[in-house]
Amino acid sequence: MKLQFFLLFYFVWLVDQTVLPPKITIFSPNDNFETYDKVIQIKGKVKNGATVKINNQPVSKFENGVFKNTINLLPGINEIKI
Repeated sequence: MKLQFFLLFYFVWLVDQTVLPPKITIFSPNDNFETYDKVIQIKGKVKNGATVKINNQPVSKFENGVFKNTINLLPGINEIKI
């Protein structure tokens, strides 16, 4: 019984670590953010070891998983993919 529980726990942990996307927290900007500025800074945090890309460009992050990146905006609506 203990072995079955351990195997189930290990399988769930393995799926969480390899298949599911890492949890990401965006500090700024908020959803539906509006600005007239030509650049914005995106700040957030992700689990250590995870790779972060903003608009398909790799982003450097600090040791604690915090990242920030400045991106240029075009006039009109800009969709940002993280």
